[in-house]
Amino acid sequence: MFRVVQRSKTGSLEFKSDISSADSSYLNFNNLKTIPYGKPFDVGGALLMGYEFSNKFSIQLNGQMGLMNIVYKVDGKDTGEQLKNMQFGLSVGYKF
Repeated sequence: MFRVVQRSKTGSLEFKSDISSADSSYLNFNNLKTIPYGKPFDVGGALLMGYEFSNKFSIQLNGQMGLMNIVYKVDGKDTGEQLKNMQFGLSVGYKF
């Protein structure tokens, strides 16, 4: 089992594949010190397209989409929820 923890000023974000319903630190949402986020591994695809204009300006549009459901399991059972990574971006550039 992988365990990745990222710290912030308000608490920790933890990537876990499975959590236990007996662990009260995940069930008390008013006093979370560690937030279970999702599985630490994902597979996805990316698309990038762009155009460079004759006046040295360019523009790019990109997108990435995760293909796996990254919701953690509770006591080894699926929760029925769906969570997939998704990202879009727009870039504008100029060549010197």
